Amino acid sequence: MAVIVRRTLTYYLTLGLLLVNVCTSHAQKPYKKVNLLVCIDGESKLHIQSGKMFWEHLGDVPPSLHKQCKTKTKVNGKTWKEWKSPFDLDFNTDSFSLKFTILQKHEVSMPYEIPSEDNQWKTTWYFSDPSAKPHTYEVSFIFWPPSKASKTKSTKTHVKEIIEPDTLADSFVPNNITFDTDSVNLTQQAKIELDRIHSLLIKSNPIIEISGHTDNSGDKNKNLLLSQQRAKAIYNYLLSKGYDSSRMTYQGFGDTKPLTSNNTRLGQAKNRRVEIKIIN
Repeated sequence: MAVIVRRTLTYYLTLGLLLVNVCTSHAQKPYKKVNLLVCIDGESKLHIQSGKMFWEHLGDVPPSLHKQCKTKTKVNGKTWKEWKSPFDLDFNTDSFSLKFTILQKHEVSMPYEIPSEDNQWKTTWYFSDPSAKPHTYEVSFIFWPPSKASKTKSTKTHVKEIIEPDTLADSFVPNNITFDTDSVNLTQQAKIELDRIHSLLIKSNPIIEISGHTDNSGDKNKNLLLSQQRAKAIYNYLLSKGYDSSRMTYQGFGDTKPLTSNNTRLGQAKNRRVEIKIIN
């Protein structure tokens, strides 16, 4: 009798475990969660695209490097060791929609760009902490996969068709073209973006104008020179890739052509840019 009881219990326990496993597999969450923990002093943008996260540092101390920061930058509990290098996620974020929750905030922590077909599914998050000491921020990003009915636009080949929706007519502002702080040295992220732009340019070989712009902080003459040098750096990079010098010009404008008011740090961030204008 005892043997029969034990066998019966074993049978039902095994069946119960199988049912739990089946239910668990069917109840898997359809979304992907990315939790970011970072110490901010100054101003930075976080970009998420194609399954990678990378920083665009705008001012003061880079993310989590201030001597008063008590934590390293972490993504889902894993340490992001080098802020200049991309952090690889375990899924491709392209075609995903985004929901987010700000878990810990001190100064500015807000969305700057939400993923869509128009911006090639890029997420940009803006941090600004102008206070005297750094603070820890925590943001949770929830990426929802596309529905079966959704359709992703095919890759476009003509360079005018990659113009972002809120920029000047027949020109575009590549968000990924960044420089080392107060420098004319292109970051690795900028070189990747310029390689992509070059691959589009050579399809139709348009004449282009490269213009550098700054915000209104600091000395005007220095800003003018910096904007010229950064525009030239892009000119030189495209030239090194084989683009015809007779089809490119470059110029720096300093702070004379802002896109928006310089009264806020977010506005200043938008005004610090490089534009590429298509002439024909």
